[in-house]
Amino acid sequence: MPSSSQQRSSIPRAYATTLLLGVAMSPFILNLQGSLSSFYPSSSSFFLRRSLSFNDIEYFSTLQDVNDIDPSIEQKAIANADDDKCKNLFLFLPDPQHFSYHGHGSQLNTYIMSTLIGTYLNRNVLLLEPPNEVSTFAGGSQFGCPVDSFEEIHMTSPASSSTSDSWQIKENFPGGFSRLIDHQTWLSGGCPIPCADTYTYQDWARMSTKSTAMNVPITCKESNGRTVNVIATAGGPLRQYFRSKSKGNHFISNERWATKLGATLTEARIFSTLSHAAMWDYAVGLMIKAGFLRLQPWIARDVEMLIKSFDLFQTIGTKNPVYDSIHVRRGDKLIEEA
Repeated sequence: MPSSSQQRSSIPRAYATTLLLGVAMSPFILNLQGSLSSFYPSSSSFFLRRSLSFNDIEYFSTLQDVNDIDPSIEQKAIANADDDKCKNLFLFLPDPQHFSYHGHGSQLNTYIMSTLIGTYLNRNVLLLEPPNEVSTFAGGSQFGCPVDSFEEIHMTSPASSSTSDSWQIKENFPGGFSRLIDHQTWLSGGCPIPCADTYTYQDWARMSTKSTAMNVPITCKESNGRTVNVIATAGGPLRQYFRSKSKGNHFISNERWATKLGATLTEARIFSTLSHAAMWDYAVGLMIKAGFLRLQPWIARDVEMLIKSFDLFQTIGTKNPVYDSIHVRRGDKLIEEA
């Protein structure tokens, strides 16, 4: 984040994530369309950077310069993770209501919304994906199958040894939306999926699509007797909740919300004085500083390999060995507009 004297005019860049994927902001998301141009200041130092000379996969794990991220936020969250702090949870299910068939931008926008709303409600934000056996995708995810996702099947008899059946998706390999995004501990608090002994994925999916999902929390008990209060929602109820709250400007900034987004005490105090677009801008700026969004390591590796395979200029001008940005168009848009 900038110095305290500059923080009021902080420029958020998380939504450039979707722009880099060639997706226009959806009408519902944060009502910030009118100020999109303010996301891009005149100085090129504020643009998302990507160096083609990096050998460390870390630099391909995010869509902003790693120097913009404060790694201590995630490190502290991991160190302080405690199941006793997992009593109020926001469980977001990316798959139900066919959201997993939406465009990449729509799915990312809904995920961004879930993190903002979940933290606004002062809850740890968790993602719940469908198990492989109930997924509607053959490989368990709408984002394909990296080589890391496979494991060899060891046959028990020669008669069953078929090369076509000798590989399968690893049981615990991330599926669904989580095959793309590495959901961080500063959002989840390191909390496990609640009440796994009594609630199945199908149970949570059914409750997450109800029109009352955002307004009627579910109370359940863990096997150790701890009571957990859970808001479980899919994309539909989440969007409806946001629309209804934003129409009357019912989202009020406060220090507690800022703290959930990784703010320092000074940043939290500044945030609490903001409203409307400035409030959302600052919230996203805090998320950027905490390391949002973060790609899974196999995605980062493949992006690095792909980018470095292109015969692109390695320098711009005579001094800067970096690209300010790389705009990747969606394949279906390229076909449509060719």
